[in-house]
Amino acid sequence: MIDIVKSLQSKGAQAVILGCTEPPMLLNGDNSPLPLLDSEELLIQAALETAL
Repeated sequence: MIDIVKSLQSKGAQAVILGCTEPPMLLNGDNSPLPLLDSEELLIQAALETAL
């Protein structure tokens, strides 16, 4: 997975969207060469902001 991210980075990618629940088990801020956008975390944050 890290090799895939590195390949995407070499092609110009600026971030990685983690669009389901499994990728965060493999990629994190310590091992990813690109910033990560975890869709589940973003959804939870938006729900909390709306609720509060």
